Amino acid sequence: MIRAQGLWKVYADAKQKLEILKGIDLEIARGEFVSIIGKSGSGKTTLLSLLAGLDRPTKGTIELDGKRIENLSEEELVPLRRKSLGFIFQAYHLIPTMTALENVLIPFQLSGERNGEAKAFELLERVGLRDRASHRPHQLSGGEQQRVSICRALINDPEILFADEPTGNLDVEHGETVMNLLLEMRGQKTLLLVTHDMSLANRADRQIPIIGGKISVVESRQNFMA
Repeated sequence: MIRAQGLWKVYADAKQKLEILKGIDLEIARGEFVSIIGKSGSGKTTLLSLLAGLDRPTKGTIELDGKRIENLSEEELVPLRRKSLGFIFQAYHLIPTMTALENVLIPFQLSGERNGEAKAFELLERVGLRDRASHRPHQLSGGEQQRVSICRALINDPEILFADEPTGNLDVEHGETVMNLLLEMRGQKTLLLVTHDMSLANRADRQIPIIGGKISVVESRQNFMA
């Protein structure tokens, strides 16, 4: 479902060159639940962004369901994102002038669909926010905004779900709610997430540890995540 070969990401200017990813090779099967783990600055989020088509690699290839995406234009990527991909961003990216319900419905409406309110309400209810559907982002806590962004990522029933720290801003109770929601999709969707939450990472089918921009095998998760 997802394949990367020889993936590099380098930022360079006249004074310095910063290598973020250094020759990543990986394959993720359809329906697999994979967590990317590692210390801050190791390249986890950069790898997620490249695989999701949100950024371009310096070199290397990326395939989503057999389709090469690393050189696709923004116009070519849009229908792929709308139809097949869901994104949970750590920074939420909610539109401040829209209600929680309206934010959840954005991908649905951009796909040309209508009458998605029942599905949006169902998702909000599953994360404990049905009674906050009419509230705008400034009226919601950070954890509530995160849960709204998760509902937005799921509204189009994507085949692949990318998540950057999906439980990072949630308390234990709501983190467990989101974790269970993701686990319900095991085998139905391809799930790829970046997380520091080892209780979530340990429930994945497989972990991809990143150290210094490379995939590594480590013996101690405690030392690795410190």
